Amino acid sequence: MTDSQAAMSAGAISGGMSVQTLKTRALDVAIEMVGQRGPDHVNLRDIAETIGTGVSSLYYYFKSKDALLAEVAAEGFGRLEAAVTAARNDGLGREPIRSCGGAYLRFIREQPMLYKVMYSERILAGFEVAREAERRAFATFAAGIADGAPTQATEDGALALWAFGRGVASLSMAHEAAEPGSGHALSRRLVDGLEVLIGRRIRPPT
Repeated sequence: MTDSQAAMSAGAISGGMSVQTLKTRALDVAIEMVGQRGPDHVNLRDIAETIGTGVSSLYYYFKSKDALLAEVAAEGFGRLEAAVTAARNDGLGREPIRSCGGAYLRFIREQPMLYKVMYSERILAGFEVAREAERRAFATFAAGIADGAPTQATEDGALALWAFGRGVASLSMAHEAAEPGSGHALSRRLVDGLEVLIGRRIRPPT
């Protein structure tokens, strides 16, 4: 099927969805499936069946499963960025590290499988759309932690917290693979532990 034929097929789906709506709907379904099944068990055929179109229509937008997951990752970073922005502007008067840091950790805790896709080494290495979305999300996060233009110190702090999140995701996935059901509990403990540390003054050893 040529690109023009695929585009025509993409527009002619049940319910009269537009071409752009088809792509958006496919991404929404893919993200839902990632959360329910994990990324290893998501495929274009199941997504096409769910939204009521032919799989060839989806191949017009997503040339492969990895291309689909790259778009899922980019959407995930966009949602993370929106969550951090909302926390920064919530008007509750909390310290930036608690509001923005809390939003970031909450995102990881609530959407671990989506976060796993966002930080898949294969996806980040292979797709600029995912890398660019990550850069935007981190820039927003660093600005939120700094409550303005980041300094070297505040950016270092933001980077440390960002890296902690990646570690939480990696450890929880490993535990989940070894003992189903344990990964989520571990991620909650790690995030809760960091929140305790953020909320307390840590004194160096004397």
